[in-house]
Amino acid sequence: MYDKSLNWRSFWDLTTPPDAAEALKAEYGDRAAGAAIECARAAGDEDRPEDRRYWRRVVAELTPRRLH
Repeated sequence: MYDKSLNWRSFWDLTTPPDAAEALKAEYGDRAAGAAIECARAAGDEDRPEDRRYWRRVVAELTPRRLH
């Protein structure tokens, strides 16, 4: 799931959005998408655009895709 080197600066250096989505589902169940949305919101509020993009990708992994 992550590179064991100590050369990392942020969560996205340790895991992919699909792996983070799976971890959130295991921890939060049906509330996983909401938890990821809160992480994205906090990153936006704290002016951390790279973090926000990462968490939005996690949200996308957790949100059912609709067929048209």
